[in-house]
Amino acid sequence: MEVLSLVAGLVVAYLLGSFPTGIIVGKLFFGADPRKGGSGASGATNIFRQFGTLAGIGVSLADIGKGALAAFLCSLLGVGAAEYLSLDPQTLRVLLRIAGALLAVLGHVYPVFAGFRGGKGVATGAGAIILGPVHIGDNVIIAAGSVVLTDVPSNTTYISKHQVVLK
Repeated sequence: MEVLSLVAGLVVAYLLGSFPTGIIVGKLFFGADPRKGGSGASGATNIFRQFGTLAGIGVSLADIGKGALAAFLCSLLGVGAAEYLSLDPQTLRVLLRIAGALLAVLGHVYPVFAGFRGGKGVATGAGAIILGPVHIGDNVIIAAGSVVLTDVPSNTTYISKHQVVLK
């Protein structure tokens, strides 16, 4: 049962990241798909460009929130599998937070609900990082994994520039 919770946590993290906030805001409030203009992405930066500050702030906050929630839920759901993986719960929590963050960014960049065409993942990744306690090593792993998975170097710039160290 604990292993199933671990898998559920990983799936939930990806699906939360896949929630297409920018596309929903664009279509619902402005009658337009944000991927058809600007940078062609559905993330907060393109929403700012196309639909203005209020829409951009709303999408930014939602994307930050889904990144934080994905990392949190992944670690919460999966920590019970520690005994099966021969890891102490604290180590597994950190690893699951990293996995949840990476899966949320992957889901944001390649959302299953939007034809695998999403945003760049910067706000979603930032949300996962500000969750805390986050260590510098975790940030490096999240930033590097984000670039490897999404091929978006700006994620590394943003993440390394805004590292949060909480203990």
